[in-house]
Amino acid sequence: MGQGLSISRHLQLAYVVSEHAVLGSYNLLWQGESEVWLSPYSQLVFEKRLGQGIALRHLEHAKLRIKNREGGERFRPEQGRPSRTIKRMMQTHTIPPWQREHIPLIFMEEILASIPNLGVDADLLAAPDEIGLVIAWHYQSPETVNTQN
Repeated sequence: MGQGLSISRHLQLAYVVSEHAVLGSYNLLWQGESEVWLSPYSQLVFEKRLGQGIALRHLEHAKLRIKNREGGERFRPEQGRPSRTIKRMMQTHTIPPWQREHIPLIFMEEILASIPNLGVDADLLAAPDEIGLVIAWHYQSPETVNTQN
């Protein structure tokens, strides 16, 4: 298509996808920041909230690592249910294929602890009366960045 654009299809719709929408790879150790920029277009926001997110008690002796998807990861967002592949979860949430590999994954040691905006591992989830760490992923299309001169 030219000019760094391509056409992709997802759920019977056509999309014009910018090459700039592709994020680089990352493997970062979270140092307690409230925000982590993964690219000029991609940001993680960390907030403490009651009864949501990863229970802080799990983070007392463990570190969080932010990584790209590698493929084959499994995740268990519900207690008493089997784990599911990340691919299947992203299909269920209708995330387009060209975005799936760029969604940051949050690991605690070797455990996939959180998929921002999708869920937290059932064994790590904060109880209703417990403070937890909620991790949100914000992505802004390059076409909407710096549109003012």
